[in-house]
Amino acid sequence: MASQLLGLRDVRVAEIFEKAKELGFTARGEMFSAAWLCELARVFWPVNAEILPIPEPNKLIHLIMSGCAVLVPYDCDKNHEPALRNGHGAHWALLVGFLAVEKNMMSLEQASNDTSVTDDDAFYVFAYHGKSSRVT
Repeated sequence: MASQLLGLRDVRVAEIFEKAKELGFTARGEMFSAAWLCELARVFWPVNAEILPIPEPNKLIHLIMSGCAVLVPYDCDKNHEPALRNGHGAHWALLVGFLAVEKNMMSLEQASNDTSVTDDDAFYVFAYHGKSSRVT
């Protein structure tokens, strides 16, 4: 669960589900509102959750390197991989890392807070999503 990756107290999924139903956010576990997701997170953890447009790569690098939890919406394909389906099969994914490919670089380097992306098409993110037990 995302709370473990962030060093927050562990809360059972059933407890979160019951609270979401109690607040009228869900009937069967679906969560269509980012605002509701923020509010639900604040119920269980001391977090400063905010809703932002999906940031450009350099801002995203800063958020990830700062230890922020970045949740992004995505569509789940029939094989559970991310896809573009116009909101049909909507899910949430937790970004846990990134890869910035620099064509002129001859070796691997660990990212730092001053890492910047010069080619958005050579920027990739790693994420956990609810339909997979591995990073995608």
